[in-house]
Amino acid sequence: MNMPNKSSNRICLISDIHSNLEAFEKVMKSITKLDCPILCLGDIVGYGANPNECIKLVMEHGIRSVLGNHDAAAIGKIDMTWFNDRARYSAEWTANQLTEESRLFLGGLKTEMRFGRALLVHGSPMDPISEYVSNTYVADEVFHFVEDDLIIVGHTHVPLSFADSKEGIIARDYIHGGSLKIASRCILNPGSVGQPRDGNPMASYAILDLREMEFSVFRTYYDVKKASRKILSAGLPESLAERLFEGR
Repeated sequence: MNMPNKSSNRICLISDIHSNLEAFEKVMKSITKLDCPILCLGDIVGYGANPNECIKLVMEHGIRSVLGNHDAAAIGKIDMTWFNDRARYSAEWTANQLTEESRLFLGGLKTEMRFGRALLVHGSPMDPISEYVSNTYVADEVFHFVEDDLIIVGHTHVPLSFADSKEGIIARDYIHGGSLKIASRCILNPGSVGQPRDGNPMASYAILDLREMEFSVFRTYYDVKKASRKILSAGLPESLAERLFEGR
C-alpha cells in the first residue's frame, strides 16, 4: 500500500493492537468495508496471545505502521527494565514467540511517518516511543515542538483529541465514540484496538476524513472471553486477561 496522498479522502487509524487477534479481526471487518488506507500508531504486539497472527494480518492488509514501545521491546531495540512486571513478562514471552518473518517486519518499522501536514508517532514527537500525550500540558509542548497541523498518536490506549484553539487547548475523550470537526491544529488519538483503558472494553478505532476535516471514533464489541482465555492458556499474567473485561 502506498502512503496516503492528497487523493485519499479518508484514512483509517488504528493503534495498540497488542496481539489481541479477536479485537483486531473485528475492527478489520468494519474497516475493510470502507476501502481506505489504514495506518497504525504502533504496538502491534505485547500483552496478548497472538503476536504473529496480528503481524500477519497487518502485512496481509498492507497496513503501514510506526514502531511502538512493545514492538521495540520484543525485538530488543529498547531496554525492558523500565516496564512494570507484567509488561516485561509479556514482552519477554512475545520475544520468544515471534517468527523470523515477524521479527523482520517489526525491525523494519520507523518511529515516525508523515503525510501532508500530518505527523504520526506512537508516543509523542518529543519521544516517539515512550511519552504519553494524555493531558493539555503535554499537548501544549507538542504544539510548540512541531509545526505539523495534525499530530496523530497512540500509546495512551484512550481515544482523545487536543485542539489548539484561541481559547486554549481543548481536550476531548471518546469513551462512547463521536466526531470532531477539525478547525485548528489538533492532536488525535484513535484509542486502542486490543486493550482499551478508558473504562469501555469495546475496541476503538478512528476514521480521519481529509475532505470534510472530521475525526470520528468508533467502538465495537468483540469476543473478549476468547481473547482472555488465550492469554490464560499462554501462561501470561492473569491480570492481562481480567483487564480486557474492564477496559482498564
